[in-house]
Amino acid sequence: MKRSKKHKISEYRIKENGYSRMFDSIFQNQIHELSKQGKSIRDIARKLGISRQSVRKYMNGTPKYKAPVQDSFNNYLKINRETIKELFLEMNGHCVPLLRKLKESYDGSANLRGLQIFCKQFRKELKNRGKSIPCRYETQPGEHLQIDFGEQDVMIGGSNVRIHFFVSVLGYSRRIYVKAFTAENTEAWLNGIENAFRHFGGVPLAIVSDNTKCLVTVHNSGELRFNERYKAFCHYWNVKPIACTPYKPRSKGKCERMVRYFKENALPGRNFDSLEDLQKWIDLWLVKYSDVRKLSLVHTSGIQAETPAERFTQKERSELRTVDRVFFTNIREETRKADKCGLIRVENRLYKLPEQYSNQSVFIQITDTEIIFHDDDNKVIRIDKATSFYTAKLQEKSTIKIFNDVSPDYETWGQNSLSRSLDEYAKVTGGAW
Repeated sequence: MKRSKKHKISEYRIKENGYSRMFDSIFQNQIHELSKQGKSIRDIARKLGISRQSVRKYMNGTPKYKAPVQDSFNNYLKINRETIKELFLEMNGHCVPLLRKLKESYDGSANLRGLQIFCKQFRKELKNRGKSIPCRYETQPGEHLQIDFGEQDVMIGGSNVRIHFFVSVLGYSRRIYVKAFTAENTEAWLNGIENAFRHFGGVPLAIVSDNTKCLVTVHNSGELRFNERYKAFCHYWNVKPIACTPYKPRSKGKCERMVRYFKENALPGRNFDSLEDLQKWIDLWLVKYSDVRKLSLVHTSGIQAETPAERFTQKERSELRTVDRVFFTNIREETRKADKCGLIRVENRLYKLPEQYSNQSVFIQITDTEIIFHDDDNKVIRIDKATSFYTAKLQEKSTIKIFNDVSPDYETWGQNSLSRSLDEYAKVTGGAW
């Protein structure tokens, strides 16, 4: 006979919760009372919603619930959870040797699949065990400027153009600067940094970057070498270059987050007529939206400033160094060979270098007003183009005898009796003088 749906549900509850939970003493008494009233087993089963087999068992006596072997092993695992977790991590997540270890102290039937399912909760901790826990690192005002590049397709002039965005953020105030470029190269990095200096109105002590080939040549096994152009740039502005640990983007997490913030907040739904139009919108967005966003800095709850503009005005602006020189990206770099006197020719004028650089090729930087040269001790020598050009020494004036003066020798010669005038020679020759 096919059992009803009501019977199936009741049987499931019996199997799930156990006889001791489902059939309490009151339920058992109901079965006995119905049986004394002359009800058949079928009628009792239909009335209570259970199977006839269950009614027979309870009429003959309370059946003892036997837990399946799997449930017993699971209970053992739950009771000894911390011990099993420690062994699991010690064995690097391998359940087969762990099961052999457990069988030494567990007498029942152990199941490998049940152990794997139980240990699944520990695998995330095993994966993160070798990773270092990130520690928030805060800098003082005016110390760090973090820089990075991001890419995004932007509609410019009706077509999709891949634009490279230079993003920089001051470590203390979280004030950012963004500039759009058509390519990411060394000149774009340096130009972006200098425009950030102009935007913030000052120069920080250090610049934190990743290990892009545009800035860093080698960074492995304790060896760190910066690009020669970037190194000269840092010397020019007197800033310390800092390269992040390779494959550790959290080392400059503030800037990483600001790249995503810029893409998600400034660009969606925007079309532009030209690259200049795009940069105008970025400059407006920086002032109107980015500088006045609310900061959620739990660790700085004692500070009243809530926006990057307020934090910058109150603390960081005064700590930045003044931008007091020509932009490095406006400087052209050339190699010139000094002659044996140590002279080099720039723009058709001669300039003198120290004598030790005679007949040597030197690397110089030329601006509109000066020539910059780095000597062997890495000292910067600046030569003013307007006043320091080389001029040859003029020879001292000497006393020159006037031709019309008659020398004593000539006077003596004129008094000689043997001397003759030119007229006499003319008579002989028949000519005139």
